[in-house]
Parts: sequence; C-alpha cells; structure tokens
Amino acid sequence: MGSIRIDDGTKEYKIENNYGKEICRIHFRPADLALMDRFENISATLGDVLEPLKEIGLMTDGTPEDQTAQGWETLKKAEAEVIRKFNELFDTDDLGEAFKTRSAFSSIGGKFFCEVLLDAIGGVIAEEFAKEAEATRARIEKYLPTAEEQTDAGAAADNG
Repeated sequence: MGSIRIDDGTKEYKIENNYGKEICRIHFRPADLALMDRFENISATLGDVLEPLKEIGLMTDGTPEDQTAQGWETLKKAEAEVIRKFNELFDTDDLGEAFKTRSAFSSIGGKFFCEVLLDAIGGVIAEEFAKEAEATRARIEKYLPTAEEQTDAGAAADNG
C-alpha cells in the first residue's frame, strides 16, 4: 500500500527543564485556529478542575495534606482531568509523559506545574499563530489588486 505524506502544520517541541534535561516531546499544530479555541477553553476552565483540591489541601510537592484514601482519590481525579484537558488541547497524549515523574500540582514559584506548562505552551502558540497569520496575509496580498490597480467604481461610471 502506498502512502501520501503532507505537511499538516504539525510541529514537534521538546519540553526541557532549565538544565536542558528533556521532560517530554509534544506534537501539535500551533497555527491551527481550533487549537487557539481549545487553549482558551482549557485556560478558562482549569480553575474548575482545581476547585476540589481546596477540600484536601496540597503540599508543595503536589501531594494532598489529607492523606486519606479520599484525599488521594480527589487528587488523582483532578490530575487525570488535567491530563485529559491537555490531551484534548493537542489531540494527542504526548503531554502525559510530563506528569509521569512530577505531579501536575507540584509547586514551582507559587504556580502549579500544569500551569507553568500551559503558560509556556501558550507563548509558543501565540508566537507561531502570529507567524502563520503574517504568512497568510502575504499570500493573500499576492491576489489583491494594488492601490494603483484599484478602480473607483463611481469614477468609472462617471466616465461612462
């Protein structure tokens, strides 16, 4: 069977820590308009996912202060929902690797690890989307008449 390979805009990004150690690799189409919608949605609804964590409290390493089975279940449920949202965002399960060795809720500079990831990814999406918009604008301009080529319809009718 043959195959056809096209560039669908997917890019690979390596997520590294400050020391250059790879955390995971993710694949997504940063200039996809639907990605922007999904990103805004996850940003807007992340607080809803975090709400149940108020009941159990969290320590800075992302583990529950409430060490009961119910506390751990609440934490794992919230973490699974964060991972589900990231998977929905990218339409892939690449980012699940980032949470295999670190809790989504471990603290980094007062923010949850999942928020740090989301902020970093949001910056890439915004940058890539701007580049794609400029490339599209340049392509469209090839097909639009220049100012000199434009004809004033009213003036053309007057000369009639």
